[in-house]
Amino acid sequence: MTGTSSTPISGDPFWSVVRQRHRDVDLAIVDAPELPRAGAVSTAVPARSAEAIDRDVQALWEALLPGVPAQAQHRWVGDGRDEQRESTLTATTGVSAEALASAAATLRTDGWQVLLPPAGLPRVLADREGATLALVQASPGRTVLRMRTPIS
Repeated sequence: MTGTSSTPISGDPFWSVVRQRHRDVDLAIVDAPELPRAGAVSTAVPARSAEAIDRDVQALWEALLPGVPAQAQHRWVGDGRDEQRESTLTATTGVSAEALASAAATLRTDGWQVLLPPAGLPRVLADREGATLALVQASPGRTVLRMRTPIS
C-alpha cells in the first residue's frame, strides 16, 4: 500500500506514523477473519460427556488397583479452547512397589507410554492420545491417581 489518504493506513494512528517514518517499507493491511455469528450451527464432533470420562477413569483405577476403594473428584481445566477433564482418585491406603509396577505393565499393554521415575515419590507417569496420568504413592497411607483427559 502506498499510504495515500484513501488507504486504511493513513487513518490508523500507529501505521500512519510507521509509513511516514519508513517510506521504503511496504505495508499491507489484512482484514481479520470473520467470526462465527451467534446462533450459528456448529459442525464440530460432539465431545464425550463428563460422565463418560469419569466412568472411564474409575474403570482404569479398578484395572490398575483392583480391590482398592477410591474417593473421586472431577473438574474441568483449561482456557475454554482446550478444555480437559481432570479426575483425581485417592485411596487412603498405600500400595506396594509391586502394585505400581503391575499398574505400569497394565498401562503398557493398553498402549500407554509409561515412565517409572527412579527418584522421588514412587509413581507411574503415562500418556496416550492426549491423556496424561500420574499414579503416585503420595505417602505410606495415601495413593493418588490424577488424570487429564481431552474432552473429544
